[in-house]
Amino acid sequence: MKDKLNVIALAALLHDIGKVGQRAYSGDKGLSKSTLGLAEYLCPSGKDGRLTHKHVLYTNEYIEATKDHFPDKLNISEIANLASYHHNPSDDYQKIITQADHLSSAMERETLDYSTTRTDFRNTLLSPVTNYISAQPDCRISEDYKYDLSPYSIKLIFPSLIEAPESQIEKYKAIWDNLIETIKKINMADEIKFINTFLSILEKYLWAVPSATNVEVPD
Repeated sequence: MKDKLNVIALAALLHDIGKVGQRAYSGDKGLSKSTLGLAEYLCPSGKDGRLTHKHVLYTNEYIEATKDHFPDKLNISEIANLASYHHNPSDDYQKIITQADHLSSAMERETLDYSTTRTDFRNTLLSPVTNYISAQPDCRISEDYKYDLSPYSIKLIFPSLIEAPESQIEKYKAIWDNLIETIKKINMADEIKFINTFLSILEKYLWAVPSATNVEVPD
């Protein structure tokens, strides 16, 4: 049971890591043929029949790229299965990741209105909550303060005025590469220590990466 809990915990940490990969490449670039072959199984279909939520393909790709550096006791196939199928679950363990994803998203965004305009998800930057804090009802201080898309640094923890964000693809590519290469440097047999170390790596590189870019306030 302990091993299963470790697998679920790591799958939960990994499930949306593919959003970084998707934003680092255009089209299907960055995906292997084996991962592309899983698209119809991992991705749900939209109303028009097109596959959606393609970041799950990059989640699978990330696990494939780093699997040799996970502790031996962790079942990599099961981790990939749970993490990659969270938008198209078919068993109870996959549904745990799906339900946790839905609950956390709903809690954070339940009072927000979804944007009615289509934005470029690769260029959308994280907005600080201070943009929307004011003593006056429905008054925003500024929508132009954003966080720079960079690894965590004491110099970058404060947002700056960015009116028209430039292309962020290269920055996403740098983060994606760092997430892969940093894991390859870890040599750790203990599963709990590995999970905690991996969490620290995610915090370093993903602190300013918005999870949702299709909402009024990118968070």
